[in-house]
Amino acid sequence: MSGYLLDTNVISKFAPDRPASAEELKAWMREQGAADLLYLSAMTAEIEKGIRSLQRRGSTEKASRLRQWLEGIIASFDDRILPMDVAVALAAGGIEDEAAAQGRHPGLGEVIIAATAKSRGLTVVTENTRYFEPLAGAAERPVGS
Repeated sequence: MSGYLLDTNVISKFAPDRPASAEELKAWMREQGAADLLYLSAMTAEIEKGIRSLQRRGSTEKASRLRQWLEGIIASFDDRILPMDVAVALAAGGIEDEAAAQGRHPGLGEVIIAATAKSRGLTVVTENTRYFEPLAGAAERPVGS
């Protein structure tokens, strides 16, 4: 498999109430998406957590807008949302141990994204390349950022 695994901070650039994304990023996303080279994984859990936090704190209108947006993302990516399977779990265990040995303690979402990319031969596209490179090996900043 080849392609790009989008980190939460990249897909979130297209969330409601966010400033418009750079045209260069939009064009890149359309091009890679048309070629079926874009994938998602744990970012759905990270966004769900944010939506539930908004609901709990009373920001129901914003939570509703984000819920509709997330449902659209899930429908759009459909079979390109990669599951956490045995290969990802094994890679995640190794990644988390390596990070701990370096005195780093990444969050579960980052470990799952990195492990999914590593086990599938994908490049993570993230605003946090320095954070992901030691975890996943291959990470790129999105174009236009």
